[in-house]
Amino acid sequence: LAGQPHLLDVPPERRGVRQLRPSRAEERAQRRRAVAVDQRLPRGALLTRIRRPERFREPARPALEIRGLVVRRGSRTAVGVDDRGDTSGFNLVLHEGEIAILQAPNGWGKSTLFAALAGLIPVDSGEIVLCGKSLSGLPIWERVRQGLRALPSIDGFFTSLDTKEALRLGNAHPADGHFPWAQNRSWGSLSGGESRRLALAAMGRPARMDLYDEPLSALDGRG
Repeated sequence: LAGQPHLLDVPPERRGVRQLRPSRAEERAQRRRAVAVDQRLPRGALLTRIRRPERFREPARPALEIRGLVVRRGSRTAVGVDDRGDTSGFNLVLHEGEIAILQAPNGWGKSTLFAALAGLIPVDSGEIVLCGKSLSGLPIWERVRQGLRALPSIDGFFTSLDTKEALRLGNAHPADGHFPWAQNRSWGSLSGGESRRLALAAMGRPARMDLYDEPLSALDGRG
């Protein structure tokens, strides 16, 4: 009929489908959905920012600022090299309420960057700022007091401590009831997966900034 669209002119996904307006419940659910934003970084790295509406608000305030960071391992620059191979410094800003996941090729410098942020190794130049306060030159324990916590890929607990003592150092007590297999055991007797599960639990409530290096390493599907 004149004025009526021909069947072939209608996109296949709309043929025979009545267009319904989303219900209020569906609209509320849509607003609650997390949003993932990908950002390309130098040398083939990808940063995925996950923003949950209940945590992330615009305009977002910076939580962690990395400004012109350069870290060398011997004669090699491990952090701070751009796509041209020049040492220009690494820059990144993470905002309050974001969950950020860094993916990069082997040898990119992920663990080196983690260690530099945590204060485990010195930096050659640049600045690290947490919630407006510079962490440059601060030792590990002062960074923890400022609200920065870090869990490396290899657990750094003293193997002679029992699990309760080790967890108490992290101000957490998850072994009682939650992990009955960890009762009355030394940390050194745990398997890689068991120690990883307890180390993650020991992080407790979120701090201003929590850093994880390969947090799921040694865990199986149940872990």
